[in-house]
This record gives sequence, C-alpha cells and structure tokens, in this order.
Amino acid sequence: RGQHPHVQRSAGGALATIDPRPGITRDEVEALIDMYTRMAPSEPTERPSAETLKRLADSLRSEDQAVRRQAGELLEGLREDAVPVFAVALNADDEEVRIEAARRLRALGYRAAGAIPALIEAIPSQSGRARRSMIDVLGALEHLGAPGVPLLTDLLKVESDRLAALRALQSIGCAAKAATSQVAELLGSPDPDMTRQAA
Repeated sequence: RGQHPHVQRSAGGALATIDPRPGITRDEVEALIDMYTRMAPSEPTERPSAETLKRLADSLRSEDQAVRRQAGELLEGLREDAVPVFAVALNADDEEVRIEAARRLRALGYRAAGAIPALIEAIPSQSGRARRSMIDVLGALEHLGAPGVPLLTDLLKVESDRLAALRALQSIGCAAKAATSQVAELLGSPDPDMTRQAA
C-alpha cells in the first residue's frame, strides 16, 4: 500500500522474515506492515502517531524474535521519537526485550540521551547480558553519558560488570574524570584485558 519504494521493499522483507506461527498475532504483524507502508525511515520529518508508537511498543514485547526485531528496527528509524518506547522497555519482564531495547538505544547514539535517567534507574536491577547491554548504551553516548559516571564507578567493584563499566567510562572520556582514581586502581589487575582498558 505504501508509495515509497523503500517502504514497499521493507514491507516485503518484514513479511519474508515473519513465520506465521501461533505465537505471532495478526495485530502484531499488521502493526509492522502498517508502519512499513505508512512511513519511510528516510523521512524523519513525518512524526509517528501515538497509536503507531503504541502498536510498535506492543510488538517490541512480542514473544517472537522476528516480530521483536522488526519492531525494533522500525522504532530505531524513528530516532528520538522512539526513545521513550525503548526507555520503558528497559524494564520489560522478558530479558530479550530489554536487550533489544538497549541494543537499539546504543545504535541511536547521542539521540538516545533522553533515555539516560531510565538507564541509570534500570541497570542496578538487571543482570547478565541485559545489564551489560545497558552499560554499553551509556558508553555509546560518550560525553552525554556523564550522568551515569557515579553508577559506572560503583560497577567497577562488581567483577562481572567491571570490564563493561570500564569501557563505558573510557568512551565517556573527560566527562568521566571523577572515576580516575578508581580506574587507576585497576592497572594492577591480573586480567590483561582489564589492564589494557584501564591504561
């Protein structure tokens, strides 16, 4: 139904990747197809409606990975308009949804700055891949991730998060100077990766 050729190609791609198993509802598929046919990612001046964002947010929480990924891709194309949706998804019950949201925020770079408060609030309650994915987002924001420096500094004390936190602080750069002494302590680490990163 879309007139833009890129949109039509993307709609075809979405249909090709979505396997109509019982876990995928018609509403989820229609939400994705409607977005593909109504809006081209190359036209960011066209603002999405609240209804469109809600439907994509619902699809982002789908149990089906293909639907989740397509929703994430579409939302990422909406740039800053999608940040509140991803921010809410950081606290989803499903770990894979949280990881997808963090991955998309990381891809948005500086455009994801509006999610910093949500990231700082969500990270302490996370674990494993979801936690490290969210830490990576703070690093991807570079100097804009400065509000997360106190949290990242605390995470240097957690062995499983130490390397991810160190990398994020390094990416934040001069804005992370408050963590200098804590980072310096890691120079004596027996872990060569940790020592290289701290240096």
